[in-house]
Amino acid sequence: LWLVLQHGGLYADVDFQCLAPFTPLCSCYSFVTGLSNVGAFELNNGLFAATPGHPLLRYMCEHVARPWPEWGGEDVDQGEAVAFQLARSG
Repeated sequence: LWLVLQHGGLYADVDFQCLAPFTPLCSCYSFVTGLSNVGAFELNNGLFAATPGHPLLRYMCEHVARPWPEWGGEDVDQGEAVAFQLARSG
C-alpha cells in the first residue's frame, strides 16, 4: 500500500490471472480496483492501481492501524460489514 502511494503503480495478489492489459484503465483513472464478492460493498484489496500520492491511499495508510470507529465505522451498517458476513457463513 505504502509503495503504491509513494510511487504509483499496480498491486495484484499472486492468485490473480491477468486477462487483459491494465494500461487503458490506468491511463484514464487515478485509482482502479475491483469489487469484492463477499455479499457487501467492499473494495478489493487484492487488486488495485493508483497514481503517486493518491488521496484514498493516503487516507488508508493514515488509518490502517486505527480502530474501526476512527475510519467512520459508525456510518457502516453492521449487517453489511465483512466481519458480519464471515461470522454468518461459519
